[in-house]
Amino acid sequence: MEIGVIILTVGAFGMAIYQGLRDRTALYVVALVAGQVSTLPSPFWQWLYRFTYNASGPALLTLIDHPLPRIVALAGWTAIVPPLLIILLSRRRAWFTSYPVALLLFTLFLVYHIVIETVGTQAGWWRYQGPVLPLRISGTVLAALMNALVSLGVLAALQVTRHYAFGSLLLFLLPVPLLLRLLVHGLLGAPISTVLLIRTYMPELTTESWADLIAVAGTLALLGWGVHVVASTLVRQGDTVTS
Repeated sequence: MEIGVIILTVGAFGMAIYQGLRDRTALYVVALVAGQVSTLPSPFWQWLYRFTYNASGPALLTLIDHPLPRIVALAGWTAIVPPLLIILLSRRRAWFTSYPVALLLFTLFLVYHIVIETVGTQAGWWRYQGPVLPLRISGTVLAALMNALVSLGVLAALQVTRHYAFGSLLLFLLPVPLLLRLLVHGLLGAPISTVLLIRTYMPELTTESWADLIAVAGTLALLGWGVHVVASTLVRQGDTVTS
């Protein structure tokens, strides 16, 4: 796993540098680094959503007894690839903005992250310990939904900053994926993470099935609201560019 991730990372940054030189922008490289920075709160997500990494090798950091393996942090750029591809298409006028297209993009991002989650769990790179919740929401599906929303939000940020200079990219773009993860995983996913924490630390207060259903419905509603907000933002950005 480690060697493959390192090779892919070198290749991804090599392509980002090459494309950046062609387009005269540091956007692609800064975006990939931002994806790696966004992995820093991973120990908290492991604690909240009951999953663990099985990656060997040293940890970049350890918080609340949950490590962030260096190789996982190194591979953080993979979440940024889909929105970067859309930016490349938009630069070549091969992509247009509309609300249905934004929803389609979210669906494509969702499929991408489902594939990554499925490959990772089947290969044993990480493991979800939490139960399957109502509506058959497993850890894999929940993570893919959240990551797809983060990718959609990153696309909106890339649209805004695509003409920024290097210093401005570092200031405005670099923290965006991290902040989006804090918002999506920390706030929008709170109903489900709360139920999982209660099951783990207060089993005597184990929630009933109806409470699980409310938690899942609440998180899905919040994620849906987030998708609507970001999709509407993308449409407004497109209207601004074309006006």
